[in-house]
Amino acid sequence: MKKILLSIFTVLLSITLSAQISITSDDIVGAGAIVLEATDTLPSSSITPGPAGPDQTWDFSALSVDYVDTMWFANPDWTPYYEHFPAANLAALRIFDSALDSADMYFYLEKNEDEFAMVGIVFEIEQLGYVIMPCIPKETIAEFPVDYLNSSTEDFVLLIEIESPTPPADSIRIKMSITKSLEVDAWGDITIPLGTFNSLRISETRIEIDSIWIQLSGSWMFVEETIDTMYSYSWWTDDDAAGFILATLSYEPDTKTVTEATFLKASPYYSIEENQNKVFVNVYPNPVSSNIKFSFKDKTEGFIEIFDFTGRNIEEIQLNNVHEVIINMSEYPAGIYLYSIIGENGNIIHSGKICKD
Repeated sequence: MKKILLSIFTVLLSITLSAQISITSDDIVGAGAIVLEATDTLPSSSITPGPAGPDQTWDFSALSVDYVDTMWFANPDWTPYYEHFPAANLAALRIFDSALDSADMYFYLEKNEDEFAMVGIVFEIEQLGYVIMPCIPKETIAEFPVDYLNSSTEDFVLLIEIESPTPPADSIRIKMSITKSLEVDAWGDITIPLGTFNSLRISETRIEIDSIWIQLSGSWMFVEETIDTMYSYSWWTDDDAAGFILATLSYEPDTKTVTEATFLKASPYYSIEENQNKVFVNVYPNPVSSNIKFSFKDKTEGFIEIFDFTGRNIEEIQLNNVHEVIINMSEYPAGIYLYSIIGENGNIIHSGKICKD
């Protein structure tokens, strides 16, 4: 009898370990999370998306790292452009490590119990600075709960309108009209270099029509239009060790040859949290363009450390029994920075974020 019960338990356990899962809003990272996403630009021929259906197995352990991009998730009002996207309740700064993508990007997101959506993007164009690109209407990244065989199709537009850097045009308008179709077409176990996870696979077909206009003497003139269709699979999990998309494969539809792969490099980690109860300090102006002032209620000994999003210590300022200190950040690149105030006993007595515009 014990052997029979043990056999039944073993079978039930194996079913549980590879069971179909459901993704909810709680399975997606929130403000403060730092996500490292690796890219393999020339995946091995062993990396294939495989068939659709239940109880699949995908072994992507052979993926290699060509570069790693960092995504830092934050409250929108910690970022320089939040006033353009009042519907956003989450933002992400993507710091590119690729030589092809040197400019960072801000994504403005809406995350609630029903959906995870994008409401706009801000990115840098050479000689023009950062440009605002609203998403009209918002792009639904996921509808919760995400379950096997769910499907959806939506249309949205990404729009840029900027002053022309060269005459005779007054302004330039770029309109990206996108039709996106999603289907949760498979579930099973996926192995990436980080580990093995129960997952759902989402198949995406994305048709993008890019149109360009220029404005001459107040009138808009059509210039050109291009059409591109992109195909990808992505794997999602409810595992607490992830909190983000496990892997995405871009592929050619005729041969299913994988042209590029991105994957979660490490479990997301969280930046130091704001702690307003240990010491009274005003940090202003924030956002800052040049000088930022740390004003203390009492004279303070210790030092201030400032970090970038990768955790690199970029500056250390000594506090010698002072009420205030001014730091010149005019040469800092735009973005979000973290700071810690270290007391004379070596403990962190305050920490927070600085937005450099």
